Amino acid sequence: MKTTKETKTLIHKFARIDAGESESQKTLQELLLAAFGNAPSAFDRQEPIDETGDLKRVIGSFKEDREVLLGHLLMYEKGMDITYLTENETEKGSFEVRRASLKSIDTLSGADANERTQDDAKIKEVLQGALFFGVADNHVIFLQSQVVNERRLELHLNWLLKDCTNLLDGTGSVTLTNQPAKSVVETIKAAKVKEVSLGTPVQISSTMDGASGSLSGSSDSSVEVVTHKVSGGFELLKNYMSTMLRDDSEISNLTNDSNLEVFIKVRYLNKTDKNGETFLDKLAIATRNFDPEDTTIELKGGGKIRGDELRLSKQVRVGAINKVLEKADVYDNIVKWIEELLESGEID
Repeated sequence: MKTTKETKTLIHKFARIDAGESESQKTLQELLLAAFGNAPSAFDRQEPIDETGDLKRVIGSFKEDREVLLGHLLMYEKGMDITYLTENETEKGSFEVRRASLKSIDTLSGADANERTQDDAKIKEVLQGALFFGVADNHVIFLQSQVVNERRLELHLNWLLKDCTNLLDGTGSVTLTNQPAKSVVETIKAAKVKEVSLGTPVQISSTMDGASGSLSGSSDSSVEVVTHKVSGGFELLKNYMSTMLRDDSEISNLTNDSNLEVFIKVRYLNKTDKNGETFLDKLAIATRNFDPEDTTIELKGGGKIRGDELRLSKQVRVGAINKVLEKADVYDNIVKWIEELLESGEID
């Protein structure tokens, strides 16, 4: 077995809890502890996420360490075999996919017959992905995977607290939101915002006449078309333009296949009033929930804040064995970062 240190990213979110009609004032940490008290066994809190009920999410285990509630959210499919990549024996230079059952792997592992008999009685399923998390009051820090990410954590927390344990009623909800560091908020308020841009500029070389960078009928032999992508911007463009044009037939014919992208920029040219400054400051902080690569804030008097500076994250080195992360080391990194954030005053 090979022991390594892997670079991973910890992400901070703030849990906003709408207790609905229950009027509960509990933090997320308190709600989760109550949920685990009501359903202490992982078998009692497996969330079915497909029609067959074979695909499931579950918080496999939990514990408290240094006043932080730690756990890992697992996703698996019942009865699924392992698939793996191998070199194709008949077609050199290509790969093929093979499968193996967990039972066959146990047989190959060298365990004696008595050990295998005892182990066969245990439930074993192929893990599709995992997310490690820590909760302190309403602060949530997690290390996600491609399969089990922030959105799936939020969905499972809502299912666990509403459908599984009824700690929140049907009108309640838990939302994981970005919370900028206090230092960034103070910078925005002190320097004032001049411009907020949402969207990633993408340079496109037009090939209408077959020549890269040239538009047919254009007086410029090298025309660059700059477009900007913003989520939901396509529908925004259609709604906006339909009010300006008498004949909106061309607009109504547009679809996502038209490959149009939209860029939004809010700014003032020379000066603005107090209301404009307040609006831009609030808009700048609100953009924390957009894709960090799509957001740029330009401050009055110079200076810029990137989207990734509007949310809290940290790269850490985590121990792993054969690329599988060591749970204890992940948890230790989570707790230490929460302590750092609290001590520095970036969160409270």
